[in-house]
Amino acid sequence: MQHPQRRGKSNDRGDGLLIFQNAYSYAQTLLQQEETSTARASEKPEAISYASSGVDIEAGEKAVRLMKEAVRAAQGPNVLAGVGAFAGVFSARALRKMEKPALVASTDGVGTKTLLAAQAGRYDTIGFDIVNHSINDLLAQGAKPLFFMDYLAVNKLDPERVATIVRGVANACQEASCALLGGETAEMPDVYAPGAFDLAGTIVGVVEEDEAQNGSTIEAGDVILGLPSNGLHTNGYSLGRRVFANHALDTVVPELGETLADALLRPHRSYLREITLLREYLADRGRYIKGVAHITGGGFKGNISRILPVGMQANIDTHTWTVPALFQLIARLGNIEEEELYRTFNMGIGMVIVLAPKAALEARSLLPELRTIGTITRGEGVCMKF
Repeated sequence: MQHPQRRGKSNDRGDGLLIFQNAYSYAQTLLQQEETSTARASEKPEAISYASSGVDIEAGEKAVRLMKEAVRAAQGPNVLAGVGAFAGVFSARALRKMEKPALVASTDGVGTKTLLAAQAGRYDTIGFDIVNHSINDLLAQGAKPLFFMDYLAVNKLDPERVATIVRGVANACQEASCALLGGETAEMPDVYAPGAFDLAGTIVGVVEEDEAQNGSTIEAGDVILGLPSNGLHTNGYSLGRRVFANHALDTVVPELGETLADALLRPHRSYLREITLLREYLADRGRYIKGVAHITGGGFKGNISRILPVGMQANIDTHTWTVPALFQLIARLGNIEEEELYRTFNMGIGMVIVLAPKAALEARSLLPELRTIGTITRGEGVCMKF
């Protein structure tokens, strides 16, 4: 078969030689494939870790070390288990002195104000926002705060930034004599955009059962008073950010006398001192607060209507106070209608209090910053006079 003349093949190659050459080439191909497969099988896959997935446990531990001192300072003697515990433990022994203690709880978030804090790189006041907002919600039910718990979620954990935020929470709690019982910091790179974070919290307070009825005794002839706000507080920021989208935060605005960052990031005011003083002052005179509305999301109509009994109407006269320059600027730049403004922002009134006429006079003598902004009549809902 190998003789070139066997089947008349030219170039000195017979069938046998051609068969051998083909078989040899095929064997080489198989051998190369086997060697490649063996090499691949011997290669180890790249090792992965929690950190390579975007969650840095060591950074979290560093953040805890940086914030630990401030958190401990805000705990107080009633915290039996706090930092490092799986769950906070708060002593309820003081409640035994009360006749019918009722627990009051509220949970909320700062909202899109966090985006401005991140944009400005200022994180020292955002913790005050969530604590003070939550305290004001308790005050509406007549409660005093017992303890607070925060939840901070970030795209990527920066220990210094996280510690700054939580220190703000702790300092706000300490000012209010409210224990910071515990909290949680979560690093979620696939949920939040780079640089973004979210801050929320839960507060628990206590009140005597018969003092927790907010608005049930409101009647026609009662007076509506308002405590001033110090800015946007924690609501309306989605609209506010849109209005100022083309303005740098470090711009000094003549109408405001300060930068946009200073005006927009001013922390939510706490009314704990004022409401506590007022309750005690009126109680000594046999009077009491009939209703309290915290002006947050939903504005005047959305919040005041929550405390009105059936058949009662709140009449708010917006000419009874001067709207702060920041809200006037937002209205002008955004070309926003008045009804929309008072439905979105607090417009300079952060807390509304309903009192009987004589109690209202005594309240204004105690707290001169109180403004008479309306009255209660028969009817339904909230009527705004622009």
